[in-house]
Amino acid sequence: MIYEKEASSSVGEEARRLSAVESAFEAAPFGLCVLDLDFRYMAVNCAFARMYGRSREHLIGHTVAQALPRLASQITAHLQAALQMDGIVETEIIVENPLQDRIARSPNQLVYLRSAQPVRDDGGVLCGITVASVDVTDRKLAEAALKESDEDLRNAVELTPRTTDPSGEVTYVHPRWHVLTGGEPKAVSIKDWAAALHPEDAERTAGMWANSVRTGEMYDAEYRIRSVESGWRWVRARAYPRRGSNGEIVRWYGSIEDIHERKLTAMLLEEAIQELAKRSQEDHLTGIPNRRQFDEVLAREIYRARRTKLPLALILLDIDHFKRFNDIAGHLAGDECLKVVAKALEVVIHRPADIAARFGGEEFAIILPATSESGAEHIAERAIASIRGLRFERTNNQMPAITISAGLAMLQDGPQVPTNECMNKLTDSADAALYRAKANGRNCWMK
Repeated sequence: MIYEKEASSSVGEEARRLSAVESAFEAAPFGLCVLDLDFRYMAVNCAFARMYGRSREHLIGHTVAQALPRLASQITAHLQAALQMDGIVETEIIVENPLQDRIARSPNQLVYLRSAQPVRDDGGVLCGITVASVDVTDRKLAEAALKESDEDLRNAVELTPRTTDPSGEVTYVHPRWHVLTGGEPKAVSIKDWAAALHPEDAERTAGMWANSVRTGEMYDAEYRIRSVESGWRWVRARAYPRRGSNGEIVRWYGSIEDIHERKLTAMLLEEAIQELAKRSQEDHLTGIPNRRQFDEVLAREIYRARRTKLPLALILLDIDHFKRFNDIAGHLAGDECLKVVAKALEVVIHRPADIAARFGGEEFAIILPATSESGAEHIAERAIASIRGLRFERTNNQMPAITISAGLAMLQDGPQVPTNECMNKLTDSADAALYRAKANGRNCWMK
């Protein structure tokens, strides 16, 4: 139906990639979810729903307070901490066991280790939070048992595959280390250990070990070592200090665990979570920012414009006679038309701070921070011309040509006006200008 449109040779490959990451998200053995900035669940895998004793329908589209009211204070505090730190934040929460009545001798309460991380889109805009939730109840019970039993602790320490002296120098390595790395059975120094690390991990890992030796804190690190059988492999190394009667460290006991497959799965899952969070901010048809992201960006840019005293422009655009085009050409052609128009509008803007979004239906919006009125007028003219220049195959003489009308508005209200009210006034002004453009014959812009 469309005569000129962008080639899509990579569509199949992209679809397969998205299918893979979504499958990994769904099949993960631990709980995964994506929330928006209002702490509303946008995506939840089966494991997460099962862990919290809720159906996915009970979670998706609802806020934490609505879906998990008893845990809301703990979960909300954790999410806020992740946003404040702008990084990965871990916490443990205690949850009533939803299966306690169905499984004999199961604990009344479960301990979940939750890892929360803010998510940003390709432009660096904060768009959501991802959470991984792992049941660590068994581990916590085992740790408690070890603390209560000196004999169990002694046996665990004596069976460790590596020991070091108080300075951190290796004193013993299990023969499996030589099998894994392909080295000759011999005494292994700390330099030999460091030489086996992946170059990208060496400095970070050695720094963490030096810090543990200096402070006496437990060592826990993940890094890659070269295996003679399968190349670089991810391992997890942990070391615990043993202290004498005077409190001084007399020896370090450490272990190395092969976590390669688990690490690769986690990396794929992280990609899946990032992709799902990103897609929650995108219009599913056109791939450009959706109305939710438009609202978030406009609110942020209004705040910034007030603070910096710089202008802010908003353009609302609507495809002319789109209903008639849809009725004649069909909905598939109508969808393709929306995609092509969205792509053309993205080409019109150049700066990273500018965004073109789908406002709703056949209506689009362009936000132009730090843009003068004359600059915004130029963008409006270019947008109109770019759509006017598109050529569509016309199979029916009654099919209208594809053009677009636009309404332009500039931010006027001062900082005393609440942001939500200011957003409404700005969009109403642009919408009124768009209506005037329609009344003026369409295929033009007004302000």
